[in-house]
Amino acid sequence: MDLNLSGQEYRNLLNNWNLSQFKEPLKSNDVIETCLKLGERNLDWLKHINSFLSSEKKISISKKETQQGFPVETPRVYSPTIIEAQHKDLLAELPQVMLDVLVNGKSFTDTPPLEVSVYADWALRVDRLYQIAARWTLMVPHLNYYKARKAGDIRGYYFSQREADFESKLQDFSHLTKEEQTKYSSWLLMICANNGRSKRQCSNELTRVFQSPRWIAIIENICLNPKLSLTVFSLQNPWRKSNGP
Repeated sequence: MDLNLSGQEYRNLLNNWNLSQFKEPLKSNDVIETCLKLGERNLDWLKHINSFLSSEKKISISKKETQQGFPVETPRVYSPTIIEAQHKDLLAELPQVMLDVLVNGKSFTDTPPLEVSVYADWALRVDRLYQIAARWTLMVPHLNYYKARKAGDIRGYYFSQREADFESKLQDFSHLTKEEQTKYSSWLLMICANNGRSKRQCSNELTRVFQSPRWIAIIENICLNPKLSLTVFSLQNPWRKSNGP
């Protein structure tokens, strides 16, 4: 799935979802369901407001300027716990006039309840919560597939290649700060996983390696010269027009 799908595009995917394809029924999550309903009402309200506006004045929350980027340094992270925290924060900050309609069941207004740009900003924030809740819902049946793709996570290699004097720092590993040791160990674990090993296998391997008198030579062999073929793509026009308001 494209990381920059609009809320409406996620809604279309959920509406066309064939639950019968899964062998086991999916477990419902109250928080996720609440976020999905909140997001759907937000989209319906925006559509209602736009129905009273001319084409040039319609409000959009899926413009090029509102799309997010997710570079390798800051990947998007998902879980019901994260979504619940975001939902709690949103409800605590959402303007009362929007809370009344989106949560408390008041009728849709025909015009934005706030200054247009302010309303659009809040509608976008609600939509982003909906997006992550919808994405999690669509991902849950395929979590094992994503776990299997761990071997293709090249962040450990990526970070190690961009760290100044990384090899020298490994040579003096025992004198590094606890934070640095933890960071570099996580990179080495990710590089180990590129060889198809499980997290436990890599953890055991790293522990064994650090106990060896030749540990730095072993690390240099399996981690600093990994058999990885990386292709760098130059995105000439990474933005695409979303199918949504």
